[in-house]
Amino acid sequence: MALGQLLTTRDLREASYSLQRKLKLRKVQLYDARHWCLTFLAVNGVPDIILAVWVGHANANFTKRVYVHPSHEDLRVASDRLTSLLGFSEGEAA
Repeated sequence: MALGQLLTTRDLREASYSLQRKLKLRKVQLYDARHWCLTFLAVNGVPDIILAVWVGHANANFTKRVYVHPSHEDLRVASDRLTSLLGFSEGEAA
């Protein structure tokens, strides 16, 4: 690839896979990393509209529906937070 040449998504994907092989890392697709990053940002308070604009989407609902996948741990954190906000101790909430 020549310096200053425009990169395509294919160029980036192939460069990523090549680097992963060279470093003997497990193959991770770039879109998997995109989903993880958006989920991480969303569960850590980044507003939906910022996530959408950052990845070039016009619709924040689409971004959340397609790219944000909260884990069981994320749900546990939300449950613990709700318990705390309602003034219960852990034993009382059950």
